[in-house]
Amino acid sequence: MSRGVKAPFKSYEGRKYKDKHIRLTNDMMQHDMFKSLQYTSQVLYLYMKLWACGEIEFEYSWRLASNVLKSSRTYQSAKKELIAKGFIIITRTCKCSDQPNRYKFVSEWSK
Repeated sequence: MSRGVKAPFKSYEGRKYKDKHIRLTNDMMQHDMFKSLQYTSQVLYLYMKLWACGEIEFEYSWRLASNVLKSSRTYQSAKKELIAKGFIIITRTCKCSDQPNRYKFVSEWSK
């Protein structure tokens, strides 16, 4: 296929012909730091990547995570682990409840 032409998703990849997707490399999945993440932290990271649509900086909040994680405590714990292990950093914190925090993907986990 030529550049710019996207291949359609296979039926086992999802039901939609065109859909949002994320890049997840074998190197990351096999890295000890990624494997050491709690399951909920891995899930949150994948959803953050999906929400960011390929951007390095993005806004994310408990409201978005509430679709996949059971409690705000689980969300806070997973987010703290992602920060502590070098997968994301907070670039802007909003104290008001109606504004999401801003995050940035980082590669400190790979060192």
